[in-house]
Amino acid sequence: MKTKEFKGNKGITLLALVITIIILLILAGITISAITGDNGLIKNAGNAKEQTEIDNEKETVDTCIVQTMGENKYGNITKENLQNELDNYTGDGKTEVLYDGEDTLYVYFIETKRYYTVDIDGIVNGPVTADRAEDEYPGDITKDENGNELSGDTEDDAYQINCIEDLCAFSNACNTGTSYSNKYIVLTKNLDFKSDLSYINGQIITEGNIPSCNSTEELRETLTTGNGFYAIGFKTGYHFYGTFDGRYHKITNLYENFEESDILGGLFGDSYRGAIIKNITVEGNINNNYNVGGISTNGAGVTFINCVNKVNVKSKDTGAFIGGIAGSAYEKGKFINCANYGKIEGGRFNAGILGWDWSKSSLIYNCINGNDSAAAITRNIYTDDKIQIFNTINTGKCASVTGGNINQIKNCFNLKGSAIGNEYIIDYEETQMKSKEFVDELNTFIETGGNGDNIDTTGWAKWIYHENQFPTLDVKTTWDGTEWKTIE
Repeated sequence: MKTKEFKGNKGITLLALVITIIILLILAGITISAITGDNGLIKNAGNAKEQTEIDNEKETVDTCIVQTMGENKYGNITKENLQNELDNYTGDGKTEVLYDGEDTLYVYFIETKRYYTVDIDGIVNGPVTADRAEDEYPGDITKDENGNELSGDTEDDAYQINCIEDLCAFSNACNTGTSYSNKYIVLTKNLDFKSDLSYINGQIITEGNIPSCNSTEELRETLTTGNGFYAIGFKTGYHFYGTFDGRYHKITNLYENFEESDILGGLFGDSYRGAIIKNITVEGNINNNYNVGGISTNGAGVTFINCVNKVNVKSKDTGAFIGGIAGSAYEKGKFINCANYGKIEGGRFNAGILGWDWSKSSLIYNCINGNDSAAAITRNIYTDDKIQIFNTINTGKCASVTGGNINQIKNCFNLKGSAIGNEYIIDYEETQMKSKEFVDELNTFIETGGNGDNIDTTGWAKWIYHENQFPTLDVKTTWDGTEWKTIE
């Protein structure tokens, strides 16, 4: 008898085949993901290899530290001794030990390009990110870090300071007659005079005031002892006329120490008519025997924007003009969003922002003095002066501005008990100055154009509230006339 076939058998077989294929594809996908995915076998194998390399590098550093400390009778770790031990252990040219200026060493493994830190007690941390200078032509600011030519004629094609050697070349050029008129110069990274990370090779070949050097160690010693750094425009007549943009970077451990009675002090000395200095923070110590400013000695016709001084400034000249931002201004200067946190000592006229305004017409907007000086923002002004001081605060132990009138001083505040009063300057208790309401008051003045006085507050920075602290300026958030804009 013939068996009857059911037509449905073929359909069931095809469905099973499709399901089987789908299952196989899913399994294949899972397998591929397991091998190549973010947590796959290949990735994990690579991570394991990298972690093994890191563990071996840290063990190498630990071993050499023990050996270095054992060979020093005081148990100290020095850059030279640690480098010797690493060379003996890994071979010459495999590692590089760098001093960062704060009792910390960096160990750089050249092949893997990884950095580790070693503190004074020999504790190793890392890998870490190191902000290291890079420049194929150190000492030549007319080339970028890759050696491309720069014109300096526009902000986009500005001369570049990429390392300490570049900064020295800039100083030496200005101090031998190059004024950089109509030129733009930018700082591309943080620089620390005491840190190896800010140097390329220390080679300086010049006839300028900063002498020729042949190594990082020699140049660092030159700049941090003896006379130290020479201000850019170190004597009256060596003018800087250009635009310097720090691009919100810091220069730290600036050191100047002069006995001569004609050497100007500061990052800049004789910046002059039309010069612009902006977006820079400077830290360090200056001790000289003449006029001095943390950012610049001369502020005549100069615009300072977003400048922060943390340099302790002192002059032995009893007749000197000294300021946290500028020592004096023989012509109208502009100071916008500037702050002084350095201690200001000596001289005849000194103040947190501008030591003395000879021009009687400077503009000081949205600034703070946060350390001790003879005067908070600037010195005496008179009722017939055209100087304007708007939206400033003083938290240092110093006198307020004396004199002036209500058209010259608006929305300015002193910490009560720390300064001599002025009828146009408001004394606030410390708790008031550290309150959010006070910060709102400062920002409202900006947003309303001086509380309805039609003051152009475009570009003024926003004040930031910090709990139980004095307010600070957020120089990357500025008023554009309509709303707050943040610079990325």
